[in-house]
Amino acid sequence: MKRVIPLTALLCASSLHAATTYTGSPNSIFDAASWDNGLPGLANQGTINADAAWPSDNDMNGWDLLLAGGTLTDASTSFSTNEIYGASKLAIQGGTWARGGVVRLHGGAEVTVSGGSASIGGIAAISAATGGGEDGGFTLNVSSGSFTSNNVINFNNQLNTSTINITGGTATMGYGSSDTRPIDESNTLFNVSGGTLDLYSLRMTATDNNIVVTVSSGTLVVGAGGYDPNSVDGLTDMRYVNFPAGSTGSWTLAGADQAAFEALY
Repeated sequence: MKRVIPLTALLCASSLHAATTYTGSPNSIFDAASWDNGLPGLANQGTINADAAWPSDNDMNGWDLLLAGGTLTDASTSFSTNEIYGASKLAIQGGTWARGGVVRLHGGAEVTVSGGSASIGGIAAISAATGGGEDGGFTLNVSSGSFTSNNVINFNNQLNTSTINITGGTATMGYGSSDTRPIDESNTLFNVSGGTLDLYSLRMTATDNNIVVTVSSGTLVVGAGGYDPNSVDGLTDMRYVNFPAGSTGSWTLAGADQAAFEALY
């Protein structure tokens, strides 16, 4: 028996898979004329395959954007411009996302690097929303390719948990940085289950808790900036590095004083 599918059902199904492709002229990704099917949205994924510009003073709110090739040049040099929030998704599968300043992620934003690269500048490379990220935390995933930020992470008193998942590739945070920048504020969870998380320092702020690095596999590197949980036992304040049962991961700590380090554990 021939099956008949109502036209309305087909229309609904197609709307769930809407897509728009960056055409490159003009080159601003926030100009609707740069896309063949309108600006990207959560129901209209945008794909970039060529060099593109993200001009300053343009927030990514409720976008679904895939960078597959070319360089996305982000003109912002401040955390207060070009924020990513509103459950936005930025996936990097090829090409490069190049940003000179801090990037503020909040409101359920998700950034995924599964190829290509991301290069983020600024004193505190990733920042949650001012006032505590009360609209929701963010997720950063690295499964291949590379994510490089100019400093360790400052979450600005966020109230909601944010998570960084490293399953492959390399996430480098704090290259060439001062060891005075800690990973601070509450509710910061790192999960390393492959690849490499390379931190210049892992110096946790003494007044905040729930900053946990879990290493199931892969490699954790803490460089010349050193490691300091600012906690007597780590568990009371929930500031510690965790190797769960069966972990095959490793931890390299540059310049470690063995006696001082063993006293922490």
